[in-house]
Amino acid sequence: DGKENDWKQFARQQAEFYANAEQYIYNLQEEVKALDEEMEQTMLEMESANYNVTQGYKVFKHLKEWRMEKKKKSEELECLYILTERFDCREMAEVMEECVGGIEAVIGEMEQEREEKLGGVVMAG
Repeated sequence: DGKENDWKQFARQQAEFYANAEQYIYNLQEEVKALDEEMEQTMLEMESANYNVTQGYKVFKHLKEWRMEKKKKSEELECLYILTERFDCREMAEVMEECVGGIEAVIGEMEQEREEKLGGVVMAG
């Protein structure tokens, strides 16, 4: 396709993703839980409050923002579940780290060959 691919960077990103996936999922779950608690607390406060129009609008606006944020985080969680449900994330991280090492070895060999060829050209010249 003519595009330049950085396979080492790709493998490293995959390794980092799988190494951190469980913690990232946990963090998102906690954020969703905190949003739920915040919304529930606000709803409880609303039951006994008498808001004027401006105050009521502000509460509505906050609830709407929290709900939209929760929806966004929940969608992200669903995507992460799909990406991780069929894999042992720790094992995948280890495999991808091995791949990074393999790519680094290939790159090192290629650079060494290039240097040897250049060294031969300089000596012959």
